[in-house]
Amino acid sequence: MDATFESALREMGLEPADITALFLVPAALVAWADGEADMKELEAIADSHRCDCDEADCLCMTETARQFLYRNFAYQRPQSGVLRAALGCLNAHLFALPRDRADRLRMMIFAVAMDVAKSSHRGMLGRLRAVSEAERLAIANMAGALGFHDIPLLQTLIEAHE
Repeated sequence: MDATFESALREMGLEPADITALFLVPAALVAWADGEADMKELEAIADSHRCDCDEADCLCMTETARQFLYRNFAYQRPQSGVLRAALGCLNAHLFALPRDRADRLRMMIFAVAMDVAKSSHRGMLGRLRAVSEAERLAIANMAGALGFHDIPLLQTLIEAHE
């Protein structure tokens, strides 16, 4: 990480080890896409960041990162300044990584956002699984902003996750 990037993280109260909090910002934005983040959406976000996983792209977060995420993005609608800073840092981080690693992270970020979108639409006996239009738009906007520009593939992935 370069000094400018680390400085931007520190301005938000984060250290380089806290970068995983930024991976969940898109999921929090999807939770707020319909005007409120309900308990099921917050639970889906919480389920996504545990430290007992064996995957290479684990979202284990420090307590500082967890507090940053929930205080700024989950428990209240994100304010534009901190949102812009967080997405700018996330975007810079992804574009600095080797392409294959960045693409794996983008897919993981997308998968968590889809899990959040689907979480509050389970309906009785889990039969209703539609993702709202506002959530679809939030996911598409985040995907484009984070370098996922293959729109037909994105549409296919959204439909596959429903």
